[in-house]
Amino acid sequence: MKNPLNRRLPRELKSDIGKYIVIFIFLVATIGFVSGFLVAGSSMKTAFDESFDKNNIEDGYFVLDDKMTDELNTRLENQDIKLYENFYKEESYKNAAYRIYKNRNDVDKIELFEGEFPKQDDEIAIDRLFGENNNINIGDKAELDGRQYKVSGYVAFPDYTALFKNNTDMMFDAQNFTVAVVTDNAFDKISDKHLHYCYSYTFNDSSLTEQQKHDKNTDLKELIAKNAVMNNFVSELDNQAIHFSGDDIGSDTSMMITLLYIVIAIMAFVFAVTTSNTIEKESAVIGTLRASGYTKGELLRHYLLLPVVVTIVGAILGNVLSYTVLKDIVANIYYESYSLGPYVTLWNGYAFVITTVVPCIIMVIVNIFILSKKLALSPLKFLRRDLSKKEKKKVAKLPNFKFMTRFRLRVIFQNKSSYIVLFVGILFSNLILMFSLMLPPLLDNYKT
Repeated sequence: MKNPLNRRLPRELKSDIGKYIVIFIFLVATIGFVSGFLVAGSSMKTAFDESFDKNNIEDGYFVLDDKMTDELNTRLENQDIKLYENFYKEESYKNAAYRIYKNRNDVDKIELFEGEFPKQDDEIAIDRLFGENNNINIGDKAELDGRQYKVSGYVAFPDYTALFKNNTDMMFDAQNFTVAVVTDNAFDKISDKHLHYCYSYTFNDSSLTEQQKHDKNTDLKELIAKNAVMNNFVSELDNQAIHFSGDDIGSDTSMMITLLYIVIAIMAFVFAVTTSNTIEKESAVIGTLRASGYTKGELLRHYLLLPVVVTIVGAILGNVLSYTVLKDIVANIYYESYSLGPYVTLWNGYAFVITTVVPCIIMVIVNIFILSKKLALSPLKFLRRDLSKKEKKKVAKLPNFKFMTRFRLRVIFQNKSSYIVLFVGILFSNLILMFSLMLPPLLDNYKT
């Protein structure tokens, strides 16, 4: 004999199909976006962290007033570091500053984002974000030091993931400043009027702690200052152009997870209210089933099935969308702010637990808490459709107010539980409203 509870599932789903569809869509959108945010953020953060070894990012750089002497070079290399010439020249075009480098093969290796590295002396590759912000496309021309250069590609400098022209600047400027790369021969042809003798260095011992690096940087700075005219000295630890973007990627994770939990709690509450209404409509049937031997646990599992199934399906579909579509939307948010290199999407087990396992647990806990109280009544009460748990109390004696005032107060007292539920719902909706109202001015302010 088939279980009568299983036969009732299609009817219950059909009777509230509109509510289930709306909740399902909301779950898919919320879980998908939060999962996409976590997946894209963690993947880009991993790519950023791995770029230090992959591109051999410097441990610091310094700029001298003139080319380094052989004596100073020897004394510095005796400090257990490796030095690299990383000279650059600065030119301007259409009110934008171009910091031009030769291509690098040993330190701060440049990543190609789109197009090609310069092969001819009349070609130049510029920072991707600067190009997009100024509508400079691959194939366009730029005039620097009286020569025409064709943009051959978009690149990402690992030491300029945020385009700070000077490390002391309050904010980077991807609108009026860019780094660029040309061939060695083209670099030599550019005037030395704005040549900067920049030297990058890396520590030979890669196991140094941050404190040890700080101490060595201090010693190097003092040594250079005593033996040459130094215009600038920036360690990797203090370099905003390197670390600003890395510190920001994924920094909003806590806010996004909090938003997800608030939304899931609201959806669980909506599910519980919907199911409670179904229980009230089917109270006579429930009373008959209880009288026939069905336990409270069996009925509870029956009414939990639809909310849990809808949540699991919504979470799975949301994760599928996050790995296929939504993670690119989130990644583009970072790419519109920072000059990051290409990244590879990685599986994120933490995001799966946060956006799939935890929502299901929240859904189960909230529904069990509400439905177990609803199903705790005796079979006789269900048969009589008397779903009130409390015995009727004496009517509270009110002061000698006007009749309509006393009537309104009695309505409030008799429905106080409903008003409490309404208050909680308004509180949650206001939290979501605050998230939505805060976001546009926050983004506008950040953009400015």
